[in-house]
Amino acid sequence: MINLLRKLSYKHIILVLVYFTFSCTKQKVPSINFPFSLHEKTMLVNTSEDNSDEGIYLKVTAGGNSNIISISLSDSFILGKSDISEKWFIGWGSNIPLYDAGNENLRKIVKINTADKTIILGDILRGKGFPANGQRIVLWNTCPSGFKKKRKEPIINPSLWNDLSGKNIGLGALEYDSDSSRWAMFIQGIDTGPSNVYIAVSTNLIDWLPFNNGKPVFSEKDFILTGWAGYSADGKNRQSAMIGDIIYNNNEWIFVLYGFDRYGKKHIGLAFSGSLTAKVYNINNKASISPGKQGEWDQAGCFSPKIIKYKDKFLIFYDGIDSDGNENTGLAVSDNLLEWKKFTGNPVFCQHSGWQSATYNCEPTYISCRNDSIFLVLAGSKAFRAGFWHHYITGRMYIDRSGNVGDIQLGAFLSTDGGKTFIPHANNPVFCTDYSDIFENDHSGCTLEFIETDSSVFLFYYAKSNDLQKNYNIFVREKEK
Repeated sequence: MINLLRKLSYKHIILVLVYFTFSCTKQKVPSINFPFSLHEKTMLVNTSEDNSDEGIYLKVTAGGNSNIISISLSDSFILGKSDISEKWFIGWGSNIPLYDAGNENLRKIVKINTADKTIILGDILRGKGFPANGQRIVLWNTCPSGFKKKRKEPIINPSLWNDLSGKNIGLGALEYDSDSSRWAMFIQGIDTGPSNVYIAVSTNLIDWLPFNNGKPVFSEKDFILTGWAGYSADGKNRQSAMIGDIIYNNNEWIFVLYGFDRYGKKHIGLAFSGSLTAKVYNINNKASISPGKQGEWDQAGCFSPKIIKYKDKFLIFYDGIDSDGNENTGLAVSDNLLEWKKFTGNPVFCQHSGWQSATYNCEPTYISCRNDSIFLVLAGSKAFRAGFWHHYITGRMYIDRSGNVGDIQLGAFLSTDGGKTFIPHANNPVFCTDYSDIFENDHSGCTLEFIETDSSVFLFYYAKSNDLQKNYNIFVREKEK
């Protein structure tokens, strides 16, 4: 080892130091159970059944490469108290770089016997074969908190929008339009060509058709006079800002947008309208929230905003990115929606460990409040085992991590002090895609919408497919009351 270190250049030594240095200094907050629409575990990777840490991985201890295997369950296995065969399945990786997250191969679970810690495996759902002795396994929940897929296929057909560039679409926001007695879903192109914002309308929350003859309601021409948005990431092309959230206040709709300036930095701005489905929206030419100064935690961009009225103030939670690509969640406050001030204690969420260990993802995806409590859903990814040692010495940079390695999953968080600090839900992540479903077998998008009716609660989300040209699609799940 000493001879190896002597051969390292100063550049390599700096890389090692950076690997062991972490930009976020806030201490990890203990998780708790609290009431929320999504409250069940969706992933189990270790014997402690705690996804906030890596822990001791679940592994096959005997019976490998067969349909009856023994695994290293804890004596107090939580899920063993009920039959989990209907909504949980088992996954394992391929033990090769980039394909070792525990979802590349999937099988149904016929039964788990907690007495002798054996699992009877059923039909193959994805990949091939069986997990081998000593191999890490992951348990996945396909029906998070009782929400079942309402329709297997995506509910939005991009071909109905003639101006929609490409087939990748994301969910911006969903609200009820009382003027037309229809639901209005704001959708936007993702990762393909110019990004514009469109509206889909529905009377039943299941079948959706284009509004405005499929023409965009926000496009690049709407941001010509704004300096904070209207460009692509490289600053070479014009495009629309994207919708992060919508709120109704004093007979007016407020649209929270985010987009790139000509220098590649993301800003957050607002637009106003008396009608949800207006063809003209009044866009503020000045950004509401802009990147911080050199060296600050959000100096490279502010994006993915979620807005809420909390008591007598408006709060926006957003993802901020620093010069090294590290992301954390911050807070901005306003009394009047026109002047915004960043919270001096930002970032309000800065905990990258376990299922959220990757520092390149911390996007707010949903927000609500009940009395003094604020409920926030944040996206997170698990980091690859990166760094000098695993990249150059062992060659196992992308191996040896179980769970959502590189994939986006969602966790719930609670604040009781007005959004200044957040407590993680004990069962995080509480939402992930169904990796056995060809339409959504990659990762979750960064917007959730809950719509409650007399008989059901509908959950709208978007997710990426790994098999169908890597498209983003929009889906709905239902939980009957």
